[in-house]
Amino acid sequence: MPADERSGSDTRRPTLKDVAELAGVSWSTVSNVIHDHPYIRDETRKRVEAAIAEIGYRPSLVGRQLRRGRSDLLALAVPEIASPYFAHMAHAIIAEAEQHQYTVLIDETGGNIDRERNVAAGYSSRGIEGIIFSPLSMDVADILAAKGETPMVLLGEHVQNGRIDHVAIDNVQSAIEATDHLIATGRRKIAFIGYQPMGPTGTGDLRLKGYRQSLSAAKIPLDPTLVLEADGFTREEGERIARDLVPRVSDIDAIVCANDLLAIGAMRIFRRAGIDVPRDIALLGWDNSPDGQYASPELTTVAPDLPAIARVAIRTLISRIDGLQETPRDFSVPHKLLVRESTSGR
Repeated sequence: MPADERSGSDTRRPTLKDVAELAGVSWSTVSNVIHDHPYIRDETRKRVEAAIAEIGYRPSLVGRQLRRGRSDLLALAVPEIASPYFAHMAHAIIAEAEQHQYTVLIDETGGNIDRERNVAAGYSSRGIEGIIFSPLSMDVADILAAKGETPMVLLGEHVQNGRIDHVAIDNVQSAIEATDHLIATGRRKIAFIGYQPMGPTGTGDLRLKGYRQSLSAAKIPLDPTLVLEADGFTREEGERIARDLVPRVSDIDAIVCANDLLAIGAMRIFRRAGIDVPRDIALLGWDNSPDGQYASPELTTVAPDLPAIARVAIRTLISRIDGLQETPRDFSVPHKLLVRESTSGR
């Protein structure tokens, strides 16, 4: 029964604390249920939902803003918004944030260390309630040293840590699946483009690890000369590396590229050199960028579940904003290998 009917003259609007008292849980647990946090026990969720229905509780956006003196603004900080991956991820994060009445401001850091430190510090007093941060130059120790009080969720692979909430796909497993696919099509001389010697948990390094594990499981010897370093994950870098590979085309029948842009750049050079993809060389990448879908041939790619990344990142961040004190977690979200023309069998 609504609060005003139960108490006669009491027309006070039910509060989050009223729900918590009735359900026998903490107010932060009620907040997690309201924001549909994925890691709430079903029994607890049902008890809180029943209490919400019984007293007629409705979250008040205005009340929340007045209590905090804040504006429900979140920041998304990424290295390069022009990157297809970050552009599509930003779209997914904005869409998810809107479901929770938050606005997302986007900051492009360019991987500049000073700009990233400003992100880690929480943008000083600019009214940002929470930050989703994909660092390029800072590691976890750097972020923790600079971090302010603003709640934060990290994206990207070289920041798995257990000390700040973090969301990513399983890059090692996805690389195993991608390389296994090439082996299943009969390829044995498989190169890897995109190694970046920035420590044991960089994106390129993790995908290289999965590539190596797949070759080892198939008893295919690793040729160190087929592991090629990239200065960045760009079309131009893919072209540069592929240009050096053209004279060695007879020694290679497939390439695992650490992202789609590297693969698309390489594909352009091979086409100009008269090397047929996939007949002569099969190619695949990561990120499911539109460039790959509209390339000729269409590019096989590992597709991260961007809506899932956005959903977990936003809901985890809001839980922290609402006072959740649980131990930070590393969240692994789904991915899928989309097999297209660039790796078709011979």
